[in-house]
Amino acid sequence: MKILLLAPHPFYQERGTPIAVDLLVQALSDRGDHVDILTFHEGEDKHYTNARVHRINPLLPIKGISPGFSLKKLYCDLVLFFKMMGMLRKNRYDLIHAVEESATLAMFCKPFSKVPYVYDMDSVITEQLLEKSDKFKLVVPLVRWFESKTIKYSCAVVAVCQAIADYAQKYKTDHIYLLKDISLITDQQSVNKIDELKTYAKAEAMIGLYIGNLETYQGIDLLIDGLAEYVKQRQDVCLLIIGGKQADIDAYSAKVKALGLDEWIKFLGPRPIQDMDAYMQQADFLLSPRTKGINTPMKIYSYLASGVPVLATALPTHTQVMTDDIAFLSAPDAAKFADIMSELVQYPEQAKNKAEQAKIFIEREHSLTAFRNRVNLIYDTINDRLGKG
Repeated sequence: MKILLLAPHPFYQERGTPIAVDLLVQALSDRGDHVDILTFHEGEDKHYTNARVHRINPLLPIKGISPGFSLKKLYCDLVLFFKMMGMLRKNRYDLIHAVEESATLAMFCKPFSKVPYVYDMDSVITEQLLEKSDKFKLVVPLVRWFESKTIKYSCAVVAVCQAIADYAQKYKTDHIYLLKDISLITDQQSVNKIDELKTYAKAEAMIGLYIGNLETYQGIDLLIDGLAEYVKQRQDVCLLIIGGKQADIDAYSAKVKALGLDEWIKFLGPRPIQDMDAYMQQADFLLSPRTKGINTPMKIYSYLASGVPVLATALPTHTQVMTDDIAFLSAPDAAKFADIMSELVQYPEQAKNKAEQAKIFIEREHSLTAFRNRVNLIYDTINDRLGKG
């Protein structure tokens, strides 16, 4: 098939959705499908056998587009829409694969182009808006209406997790597929920084490691408050945090200092994704204190594949992948988070067993091979429905 893939974000960048799009394009290209990727002007160029990247050219000097809703992103979506219409006029596509909000743009074009579209749901847009700010409550009903119509009129929905698939089933009863993320750990991971984390941690302290952005929904406040409770009883853990924009690092560093936790919590800033496994192997446990959202963070699959114990919040964003058999799960409460952290530290054999079971689970269910097989199954089914097989 000839596919127009809409990627409404900077591409390529080393973060969740662009990584997922890259994996998808590789799988489609290897199938022999021909893919035109329409994306934002920002990002690293990528080269594929059967795919080509096309970028928008906004008139305004837009830079630094972050994840989630923003006026910058809204403007770029508008530019992408007009670029998409031009490409649909010039080229004959069998299918549009539309990621996130770009599916609504594909829906608007369907009456004119007649090209069916797949809605690739990495998140629920209304949930994203509410996570960003309560100010969006007034527009949520309108956005939810557009979202429901986008789901209904798609030829298929590809959901990144079960919670999103369940949400889509409110508006569409068939042709909803799961395409879960995978671990990014490979045999080619960097091992150059094997002792770096020890230089930041207190002597003899166990290292808890968080990797990711520092947006509010990630639960960094819970992490800090949880450690504040923990150190009232024990002082044998140091938390290290990789990732985040400088403004967020500065704000959280100020909170840490005000609580007197400078010795126990350190912000290391961004690090290359290819070094992620090397950093995880230096940690005694990994942290995902997320407090909002229903989609599972991509990093969770790498966490579980690492063989290092994981401590996370017992919310659907995590529990649709993790159980008590493979991770330590806590209610999103500072005191309870501290209690579970203490359990992890005091029972190393239990922690080791959970980590080993987690690694087996990921190798079985969330490998690159499993991902490619799932893409093939989904697209074989779509091919048959569209008569392109």
